[in-house]
Order: sequence, then structure tokens, then C-alpha cells
Amino acid sequence: MRSSNKNRLVTIGRVAGTKGVGSHLRVLPLTYDPHRFLRLDSVLIDVNGEIINEKVDEARLSGKYVILTLVGSKDRDELAKYTGSEIKIEESRCEKLPDGEYYHFQIIGLDVFTDSGQKLGKVKDIIETGSNDVYTVIHEDKEILIPAIKDVIKLIDLENERIIISPVKGLLDEI
Repeated sequence: MRSSNKNRLVTIGRVAGTKGVGSHLRVLPLTYDPHRFLRLDSVLIDVNGEIINEKVDEARLSGKYVILTLVGSKDRDELAKYTGSEIKIEESRCEKLPDGEYYHFQIIGLDVFTDSGQKLGKVKDIIETGSNDVYTVIHEDKEILIPAIKDVIKLIDLENERIIISPVKGLLDEI
């Protein structure tokens, strides 16, 4: 059983580049709540598998980006090495979501079953469409797209690592 690992690292953003001449990073948030960056005192930056702990001096929202000012005197060239890197935090620092809402990292990897007991496969990815998420499930060598809507998703059971769906007409015609 996949238990919660409070030391697991969770990606919350990706460094898009530098901003200005000081120690500022322009970060594309990959989180439901970009405001969470405003409450962070440090972040972990994954640079090609090497995790670098950086203290945050200041964070502010700027359009679709978050501007992070790091503690210390880092110039633009020194910060450029972070471009494309993921910003991570420990799972234990994730904020509790309201009932019925889940982080992507909680959903990816769960087994998916129909309400009649047929195993479809595991959630490989989540596509954000704007109106609702779509779970990409790998079944044998095929990809099944499962809309994350109440008519289809009947149960998300994190403890038992499974999702139960009630397929709508046509959803599973390809398998």
C-alpha cells in the first residue's frame, strides 16, 4: 500500500527564468493556489536531480508568474542555472484541501476500476481542460481518457490506492 510519505517532494512550480538584476526568479506556478508561494520561507530547487535548498526573502505575484527573491547576493548569471528547474516542497508542507479535492500527486499512480470490478489500469497523467480534469489511464497498450466528473468518478480511495468509475456510454468502447 502506498502510504503518505511526508518527506516526498512535491512539485509546485517551474523556474521560467530570471527577472531584473537581483536575486529574482520568475516561476510558473504548478499548483492550485499560487498564493502558497507568499507563505513559503524556503523552497527546494531540483537542478538535474540535485536538490538545492534556498531561503525565500520575498515572493509576489506578477501576472501568471510568481517572482521569488532569494536570500543572499545572487546575480542574474548565477540564477540562470535554475531556469527549467522544478520548485518543490516536502509533502508535509502541503496545505490540507477541502473534502473531495485532491492534489495531482495523490491521484497519479492510483489503480482505476469500473463499478463492476474491471481493472482498467493506473492513472498516468492528468490533463487540465479548464472545465474538469481528465485522467489518463494506461490499459494494456492503450490510453483511456477518464473525465473527472461526478457522473463518472464514484470513489477516490487514497487509503486503498484506487479510483472507482461508472463509465458513461462510449467511454470504454476502445478497450
